[in-house]
Amino acid sequence: PEQIAAYQNSLREFFRKSIDLESFEFGALNAKVLGQLERDGYSIEKVIFESLPGFHITANLYLPSGKGPHPAVLHPCGHTDAGKAFGEYQRANILLARHGIAVLCYDPIGQGERKQFIDPKTGKGLVSPTGEHQALGPTPVALGRGLASYMIWDGLRSVDYLCSRPDIDPKRIGCMGNSGGGNMTSYLMALDERIAAAAPGCFMTTTRMKNESPGPGDPEQNLFGQIAAGLDHPDYAILRSPKPTLILAATKDFVPIAGTWE
Repeated sequence: PEQIAAYQNSLREFFRKSIDLESFEFGALNAKVLGQLERDGYSIEKVIFESLPGFHITANLYLPSGKGPHPAVLHPCGHTDAGKAFGEYQRANILLARHGIAVLCYDPIGQGERKQFIDPKTGKGLVSPTGEHQALGPTPVALGRGLASYMIWDGLRSVDYLCSRPDIDPKRIGCMGNSGGGNMTSYLMALDERIAAAAPGCFMTTTRMKNESPGPGDPEQNLFGQIAAGLDHPDYAILRSPKPTLILAATKDFVPIAGTWE
């Protein structure tokens, strides 16, 4: 047990330093509800809040019927242009809400309502979400950070938002996501002790197998010095041990399932 604790502490310290987590500024969330949709057995609030001063997160909060406080799941999106509006993600959120679990589904940087490269004539994004992440990736390096730093901070502050609401039970918070959202779920579940249960989907394999095929992926999926430090995909689950983690994987995904089994 002592060796496992030392292993966890060493990797967690590297992880936090790699993304420069300590230098981020805690500002007021300045949260607002901009609209509400009433549905059968649940409602959806259109919310916006600041992860950094002046840096806004757009999200939908799916709320079950009743007063609560409800258990809640944080749902970072995968690489879809629509972000939180993507139909398959909506279906997952509705399913949870109808079973009594609130869901905060938010747009990652470069997706949904948070596109950074906009055609001024059409108001539409100029490149795909993956293209935005590739373009944004080099920029934070000059600050000693990575794109992952900002995306992880968005997730941590989203947990803050959930905990700030009286209709949410802060002791029953989970996290789930698919593909790029599985990547973010893996990061967040390893760093935030408030996440009681987690289910990363279509991300966890081994770094070596992922780099061999299909390749290293977007900038936020690779941390500075990660391989040298020995931080591999399974370590995101080990770092939160003994809290429960469900690894979701698919045989026909381009994330190699052989690494998942290993």
